[in-house]
Amino acid sequence: MPSVLTVHDLVWRRAPGTMPAANRIAERLLFPASVRAASLILVPSDRSRTDLVHYYPEVANRVRVIPLGGDAWHESAAQDHSEIDPSSDPYMLFIGGDQPRKNLRTLLAAVKLLKTRGVPCLRLVVVGEVSRRELTQLVAADSTAPGARVEFRGALSDSDLQSAYRNCRFVVAPYLYEGFGLPIAEAAQFGKPAIVTRNSALSDLAGPACLQVDPMSPDEIAAAIERMQASPALYRELSGRALALGVSLTWQETARLTHRAFQEVAG
Repeated sequence: MPSVLTVHDLVWRRAPGTMPAANRIAERLLFPASVRAASLILVPSDRSRTDLVHYYPEVANRVRVIPLGGDAWHESAAQDHSEIDPSSDPYMLFIGGDQPRKNLRTLLAAVKLLKTRGVPCLRLVVVGEVSRRELTQLVAADSTAPGARVEFRGALSDSDLQSAYRNCRFVVAPYLYEGFGLPIAEAAQFGKPAIVTRNSALSDLAGPACLQVDPMSPDEIAAAIERMQASPALYRELSGRALALGVSLTWQETARLTHRAFQEVAG
């Protein structure tokens, strides 16, 4: 039977140490046969395509890039009722919780560096699940975390996440590995620029609407945060580019291209 397979990323091959063991084992057992059996394989980025073809060169002529969308919300849901108050203290936004490949520890180290150096730093709002044990470790590792400049918000509803994007100053995403980078696409819908990992799917996606850093360097991340805060002209330029990016990334286009792929495979 003809089949279309979507491969979002190859975390289990590129960054296996960042995955729970059960997920990694399941991927290793099921992934190769699924890829080889697929009539067509959809990936969200050129980086994911490169990774897939590197490990499975025999499927190169069956891989198609279809970017994901960023416009997850309708205008009717635009009312802002987030619990994150933007007026009292502007903030930068991190999406990802304590998943190892999201690299929260290094970001916290960068925030701490700025405080140590006496550089004013925006509040950091962390969205995503953080285990109580991991949160304790993060707070212990960074004395800025207990309410001073960092807020752990946990998982948010779609409407609150929308408000978090709208009201933030910019997004920080020093992820170790991603197949696409939905937070970048979603933030762009609101004209929010990003700080992202250099030479990655994130930097490919954001293009000129971002500052790029070495994700393992607290110094580079801190310097990028300082630049984003200190230069209104740079911020306006990046924000305009982010808006242009957001216009180009729609789920309607993703759906149209995916539907076309289904039709081709079905004959």
